Amino acid sequence: TATTALVSTDSGVTWATQTFALNFKQSYATDGGVKGVVRATKSDGTTISVFWHGTTMYTVNEITGALTSIKTGLSASATNYRAVVVNDILYYVNGFDGLRKWDFTTESQVNSTDYTHITLHKGLLFLVRKDDPNRVDYSNFADYEVYTSTDFIYVPAPKTGDPTAAVQSLNGYLMLWTQNNKYILSGDDNATFSLDEAPDQKGTYTQETTTVDKNFAYYLSNDGVYQTNGSGCQTATTL
Repeated sequence: TATTALVSTDSGVTWATQTFALNFKQSYATDGGVKGVVRATKSDGTTISVFWHGTTMYTVNEITGALTSIKTGLSASATNYRAVVVNDILYYVNGFDGLRKWDFTTESQVNSTDYTHITLHKGLLFLVRKDDPNRVDYSNFADYEVYTSTDFIYVPAPKTGDPTAAVQSLNGYLMLWTQNNKYILSGDDNATFSLDEAPDQKGTYTQETTTVDKNFAYYLSNDGVYQTNGSGCQTATTL
């Protein structure tokens, strides 16, 4: 309520007094980190910030900063949440609560299979199973809630002891990292899918140690940060 604030428009050479002191906004949360966050954009252009903290899924009012609880009672054992938005639905996984969805109105469970990773690629949702981390299930085409029991791939084989660590879609290829290697899935469906070792045989640690832009994937390996174009013909180069 004081009037002691000063504003400068010339980098501090001169200052003008104001009719307020210091205005600020402060938000509080209970102890513990955010377990996942995503900017969910609908087809009408609406964008909503979504995050998971503790056992609750929240949205954030971007004008007031107020939180809205979307789903409570999620597993306290979950440490990472990963999500994609497709067909105006946010699908998410955490390794404990099955595949879940939020259609920007109602939150519900799609199925009870526990997955740790999720990504969209060529009209399919690809998900890494928690109970078999070398197995990647994929949905029916454009039907993201239907999973045929025979629609899966192994990266690169069952029970290798080298679990899938990250999955990213880029330039028409699905890139799959294990902790010690990297693979490329080419093709468009289960009749044409082909999994091969990538020329850049470098692993990564988690989904969060990878990212993509329109041209390259970037990832952290045990000896540096690398980039690759995902085409299967470029060896990763250290940055």
